[in-house]
Formats: sequence, C-alpha cells, structure tokens
Amino acid sequence: MRNRIAFAFVIVLTLLLAGTWMISRRGPARGPDDVSVDAQTTPDSKPVDLAEPEARLAVTQSQRERETAANAVAPTDRAEIRGRVLLPDGNPASAAVLHLQGWNASVERFARFGAPAAWKDLDATCDSEGRFKLRFDPPRAFQFMLEADLKGYCKTNRRWDEIEPGAKIDVGDLQIQDGGSIRGRIVDRQGRALTTGWTVYAKPVPKDALSAFGQLQAFTRPDAQSGEFLFTGLTPSKTELWATSRLTGGIGSQIIEVHDGEETQADIDYTGPDSDRCISLAVSSRPYSFLSGGFDFVLIGPGTEERRPTKDLGLLGFADLPPGFYRLELRDRRFEPWSKDGIQPGTVVDVALKGNASVALTVVAEDTSQAVTTYALDVNLVQGQSAGSTIRVHAPNSPLPTDGIFTGFLPLRQKLTVRAEGYADCELPLLELQPNEQRTLVATLARPARISGRVVSGEERTPVENASVSLIQGESGQKPRPFRGGRADRGTRSTATNSEGRFVFEGVSPNEFILRASLNRLFAVEQPLSVTKSAQLSDIELTLPSRSWLRGRLLAPPGMSFDGMSVIVASTEIRNRDPFAAHSNAMFGQKDELASDIGPDGSFSCGPIPAGEAVVTVHMPEILTTSGVSGAASVPGPSIDLGTIELAPNVETRRDFEFAALCPGRFDVHVTLDGAPASGLSLRVEQVKTRASAAIVTLGADGSGRSGLILPGDYRLIALRADSPFPLVTNVTRTLAPGETVRVDLDVRLFAGTFRVSDEATGRPLAKQSIMIAHDEKPYIHTLELQTDGEGRVTATLAAGTYRVSDAARSPLFNTEQSAIIAWTANGPSTTEVRLALNPR
Repeated sequence: MRNRIAFAFVIVLTLLLAGTWMISRRGPARGPDDVSVDAQTTPDSKPVDLAEPEARLAVTQSQRERETAANAVAPTDRAEIRGRVLLPDGNPASAAVLHLQGWNASVERFARFGAPAAWKDLDATCDSEGRFKLRFDPPRAFQFMLEADLKGYCKTNRRWDEIEPGAKIDVGDLQIQDGGSIRGRIVDRQGRALTTGWTVYAKPVPKDALSAFGQLQAFTRPDAQSGEFLFTGLTPSKTELWATSRLTGGIGSQIIEVHDGEETQADIDYTGPDSDRCISLAVSSRPYSFLSGGFDFVLIGPGTEERRPTKDLGLLGFADLPPGFYRLELRDRRFEPWSKDGIQPGTVVDVALKGNASVALTVVAEDTSQAVTTYALDVNLVQGQSAGSTIRVHAPNSPLPTDGIFTGFLPLRQKLTVRAEGYADCELPLLELQPNEQRTLVATLARPARISGRVVSGEERTPVENASVSLIQGESGQKPRPFRGGRADRGTRSTATNSEGRFVFEGVSPNEFILRASLNRLFAVEQPLSVTKSAQLSDIELTLPSRSWLRGRLLAPPGMSFDGMSVIVASTEIRNRDPFAAHSNAMFGQKDELASDIGPDGSFSCGPIPAGEAVVTVHMPEILTTSGVSGAASVPGPSIDLGTIELAPNVETRRDFEFAALCPGRFDVHVTLDGAPASGLSLRVEQVKTRASAAIVTLGADGSGRSGLILPGDYRLIALRADSPFPLVTNVTRTLAPGETVRVDLDVRLFAGTFRVSDEATGRPLAKQSIMIAHDEKPYIHTLELQTDGEGRVTATLAAGTYRVSDAARSPLFNTEQSAIIAWTANGPSTTEVRLALNPR
C-alpha cells in the first residue's frame, strides 16, 4: 500500500513540474529559429464603435457568438506560414518585414462562416538567416496576401484564396529585387519648393486590368529643409506620381519611367492657387461622418463680399484671398450654430458640426412595463448612397443622456434600432424629421422569437449534418442579400446543423426573413419566413436535393500529365437556372466539393452533387497573364466539355471518358534577341481565332522556356519585353496537336531607323508631336507611343514587319482612315517620310 501511495505521489509531482515548465514556456521570448507572430480571432469584449464610416455595421451578440464558434480553432490547429527572404545576391534579408493581410473572400463563404469577431493583420521580422514564421487562426471566410518588404528594395507578395486551419505552408525562398528610385521636389510657379502639408504618392502603372490587383502604393512627405522627396525600392516600370495637400488639394498625376538600379529625377509642378492665400475646410459631422458636402458656409473678410466655398481645388475651401483676418460662419439650418473668427489665409480650419434635431426616447419591457436602462441605440439610414448603413449612437455600457434625450440628429430618412440583451430588436421609424425638431418615441421591447428545424436530403428525408443554415432579413420573394456594398448585412445570421440535421436560432427579432439551407453552391433551398413577437417556430423542414457521387478515369495515352487539371461536375438544372452565376464562378475559379483533382492515372472522384443530369468538364490549370518582380496575375484556364451524364440518387456512379483526342500539349521555346539568348523576354501564346491568351512563357537566362498545358489548336506566339506591353513580333503561328510538345526556335532581330512625320495637307513637319505605332494587324490592341523632335523626326527600334502610324490623339484602334502604313526592314523604315491626315482640333 505504501509503495502505491509513493508511486502516486511521484506521478503527481511529475505532472506538476511538467505543468510549471509548460507555463514558463508561454512567455513572449522567441528563439533565433522561431521568429513568429501568433494571432487569435477571439471576440473583443469592448462595445463596437460604429461612429466612423469604416465601422458602421452593428454586430449583434448572437452574431458574435456564431462568428466565434464558426472561426474557433484549437491552438494546436493554427495555420503556419514559413519561409525565407533573400537579397538579390542570395544573402539573407535579415531585416525584411513580413506583413500578412486578410479580407473577405466571397459572399458564399461569408454567409457560411461569418466574419471573424476580431482580426488584425500580422507583422514579423526575419531572423539573421532571413527566415520567418507566422502562426495564426485563419478566418474561414478570408483570403490572404503575404508581403515581404525591405527598405530600398521592391516588395514581393504571395496570395491565397483560402487558408485552412492547421495548414502548414512553406513558401520557400522569397527573393526580393533591386528597384529603382524617384527623387524630386514639389515646385510652384516661382520655382519655390513646397513642403508643409504635402504628401507624395507613387504607384506602378498596371499593364492591364488583371495586373492592377495587388499593385503596391508608396507615399512619402517632402523634407522640411530641402523640400526633396525620395522613393526607393520601386518596381522597374511606368510609375504614376502625384501629390496632395490638405490646403490646396491634389496635383494631377504624371507617368515616370523607373529603371532597375537607377535614380530618376522628377519634379512635380504645382500650378494651382498660392497656398498662402487659401483657406480650406476639414468638416466632420459625427455621427453622420459620411457627409462630404452640401454645407452652407460663408466667409467674411476685409475688403471682400461674402463668399461661399467651392471645390475647385478638390477640397472645400476658398482661394486667392488677400491678407487679413476672416470670419467663417455656418448658415445651415440642419446644424447647431457654428462660427470662427480670426482665420488667416494659409490655414486649414477643422470644423466639427452637430445636427440640431433630437429624440426623446423611452424604452420599456413589454412583459413587465418596466423601464429598460441598458441598451444600444443604432441609426439605420434608408436614404441616398449610404442607405443600409448603420451608425451606433449609444453603447450599452455608456450612461444615458439627461432625460433620455439624444441630440445631434440630422433630417434624413432613417430609423432607430434599440437593442437590449434578452429582448428582440425594436425598430422605430424616424422619417420626415425636421431641423430643430425633438421627436418623442417609445420603444417597447418584446421577448425574442425562437426558430428551429432540421435539414434533410431527398425523398428519403435523410438528415444532413454540417449544412449551413442562414436567416436572411428581407421581404418574402426577395432575392437573399447576404452582402450589401461589400459588407455583411447585419440582418444575416448563420449556423450549422448537428448530426441529426437540426438547427436553432435564438433571439430573433420580428421581421420578414428568408430561411436558407446549403451545403455548397449546388445544394441550397430557401423558404420565406414571417416572424412575430415572441413566436416559437419549430419543426421547420428544409429539403435539399438527393446527393450522388461520380467516380471514373480519363483515358489518355501513357505518359500524359494531368498536373494542375481538375474534373468539374455541374448540375444541368442549376446551370440552366443561373447560367451567369455558373460562368462567373468558373471565371473567378470558385471551388467547392464538386471539384476533383486528377490522379497520375487519370482517376477522379467528385461529390456530393445533386442527383440527375450533370455536365462533366475538365478545367485546365490557371493561365499566367502578367508577371513581374512585385508579383503575378493569372486567370482560370479553359475548360474541356466531356458531355452530360445521369447520376442516380444516393449512389456512386462509375464512368470513364475517352480523352486521347482532347489531350493538351505544350510549347518548348528558345528565343534569341539579336543573336544572344533573350533572357529579358517573355512569350505570350494566344489563340489565332479569338486572340484569347493561353499561356505566358517566361524565358530563362538561356532564352528557353516551356509553356503550361494548352488545348490543341492554332496559336500565335508574341514576343514581349518584360518592361513594355508593346510586342516585338506578332506573326509567328504554330498548330498544336493533341498531347504534342512543339519546339519553337525564334530569332528576334531589331533594327533602328528614323523617319519624319508631316501633315498630309500642308507638308509641314509635325514637331513635338505624339504618335502611335502599332503592328498592322487588327485589332490594334498594342501600341507604342513616341514623340517627334523639333524637326518632326522620330527614331524607333523595331523588328522587320509592317506597321501603322497615327496621331496619338487618334489611335489606330479607332481611326484607321487617319493613319499611314510603313514597312520596317533590316535597313530601317522603307520611307523617310510619313504623312498623316489631321483634322482641326
């Protein structure tokens, strides 16, 4: 017996020591090999402040509980992103900073998982070996972008549409690149450098709409002494440069060419009014902070008549004022009186306005007739562009105003919502409110309703576990709107079914709703629901379509690679019902349970999907459309239709598909530029008939590259420089047979030459004239803009071919009748003069 007691004592002591050691390990200290940041999506205990426009949407307690449950992740299941950042020479970037940003991914995922109760973007710094590690709880409704930044170098990024809990992602080596720099000053008409109050911005110019996503904007302020501004680490490309001032507004942008490893001098000319003679207004009107204009101000000053502000500068203010002291008055009957004396030109006046209407509010409980003193009060706007926004004007833990009178209201079309724990929300119309009016309102709070039911599948009424059930506020017959203006509709609540298919919503306020159950975008059912005070709605049954599965193989020749390809099975009924949604989902690469990767032997397995007729397609890997040192842009690849198939309910259907005649192929490319390997070029592969891009082949140091998988067909290969969208050659075509790898050897030769541009009517040289040059192939989607010198001459370096020349103001894309044809040979242009027909401007 004593031995057993001693043994038990040893075990308990061991556990205590182990627990003490584990607690001591929870401190903030990090080892040199564990540079990481932890983030948790735990709910914030503080009330939500909805006074600012970025946070107008109220989050109810029931929503917060749902969101916390939907996003809860055990500490051991946190996702992890690790990697290493290297300098251009391959050495560790020990001081590089990593920034992980997350934001809403899609309407569907938001409706299913809800918004995280609290999410903060993460930052970490690389260790001495350039390594980093980020550990966090990824919200299921979010997409993510990781950015590596080191002063003096270009930023680089990686992006994920979704990161699952527990995912371990190794991004490998992120090699940042040397960038260019821009140095300059903001200079007025007298050549003086402007400094005070100015901010300068720089942003790469996207080559097309797809590459615009993720472009990184930088900003800085001029030095107070020298007036110089400096940008470093800019992506080598065309860069948009502009500046803004709180006093005089913005300066129109200019395009600067940034070169790798070089500093570009670029002064910004300010030609606006003298800032020393301007007065600008920075107006706020809390809690209606979305208001941006329509204020009735009057400026009174020495030797001038009363003046009203304008937005000529892009800001609300006054320009060209003589020296002196001015008085600014508000003569707007919507607001409480406001004025300020002694304002001198060269000043930004901060104006805080307050509405002059008020509400005397009494809140009582319906069941006890007693006053309720702890509640939240929101204003819901029902007018103008901000309709649907919610502004919190009183938090539950804040003291009530004297006599229950809430001030600061404006005469807008709006309604009030009173929210108190244990009661249903109470909405009070606040329409036709007049300036200086005090409206008396009584909010009677009722006990909330309860809604419960279950989700089943097919005629057998099989319970469906883990189905998403959403209660969407809206009138019967309306299309559900889980999103409004890119933000969550506060009227949407979601939950998931248990193992018996059951769900419940507590604390539901009286209103019209749409009850929606879904497994994915193919399995969904809706029904309208009218909820009254204290209602108890139970035994609601939502029936989803019967489920089925498809398993099979793609029969292809031996050695066929299916890397990156997937099989998609779509219900014919759903596709016919909403073809636009099906098309957009395919275009933007939305994936769910109906997508299946393809094994090395061509095998696939899809499901669950609705029983009945379905369309089977093969989706090709995504297509890279642009690339560069700061990131890349891509679009989903094309689809191969395999036909339709009938899927029986509640069983797995087996079907193999002949794929030999549909097998994609590749292009192996080797390019030389003027006899040397074309390491600075890329090759775009596009369909001859549709001009749709099929691949971008990035050439290595030896000028060689291989395309991704491409469907059989006729293709044009277009040679492009990395720093210019203008193609060098466009007339190389090849035919790709099923499963074939086609070798393409291309020698690009460029020839310099000069020609003069003159007016066809008068023969006079067009000096300092911007002209466009395009390959003479319709459509003229790629153009090169050049400028003639003082004698109308222009010099270009082009490949041999036929080109169309036009006035830049009349691009050949629209005005072929006002352009000229020129042949370019090994000796340069075939003619020394090009005449353009110009219309009077």
